[in-house]
Amino acid sequence: MKKILIAFLLLISPVAMAAQPVEGVNYSVIGMDSSGKEKIQVIELFWYACPHCYAFEPAVKEWLKTKADDVEFVRYPATFNRPNVQMHAKTFFALEQMGKPELHDVIMSAMHDRKQRLNTQETMDQFLASHGVDLNAYHDMMDSFVVNLKMQEAVKYAKQYQITGVPALIVDGQYKVEQAYSWAQKFTIADYLVSKIRAERAAMAK
Repeated sequence: MKKILIAFLLLISPVAMAAQPVEGVNYSVIGMDSSGKEKIQVIELFWYACPHCYAFEPAVKEWLKTKADDVEFVRYPATFNRPNVQMHAKTFFALEQMGKPELHDVIMSAMHDRKQRLNTQETMDQFLASHGVDLNAYHDMMDSFVVNLKMQEAVKYAKQYQITGVPALIVDGQYKVEQAYSWAQKFTIADYLVSKIRAERAAMAK
């Protein structure tokens, strides 16, 4: 029994799982066309109210410190068909277009550290106003052509990438990161896939 327990612990240990990621286990192939993009994209899909997305944030920040120059990190909000999810997605895009990306962390912290329920337009308005956001400009941006276009893109990508939950990591439209023993290992897998794509691009360029 003791030998079985030791073997099991070895199997699930970070050392044992540090081997090369396995297709069908650690990542799946999406196979979307990523041609024409100069940089390799790593896309995170998230939702403001998702506790797992908030738990994922420290790993995101650590990875961004060492991200290669030929890699572009992009966030897309979840667009599940619920009013609060749609409002959160439009809020993300509106604030991004208004040049206020720093409010992403502020909103996440408020909802998860301070347990503020920003699940209606009214509560979100009050919160953003308390952080100096011009509500007229915010609402105009939420209804703008560019934000509606971004929403259409997010819906399209979620369908193409077969997103059923968040957080999710997509690498260059070709791969989706799957099982990992930690949030940090999600990016170890992503980096492996980036290297794989980089090598494929180099081979095609010869």
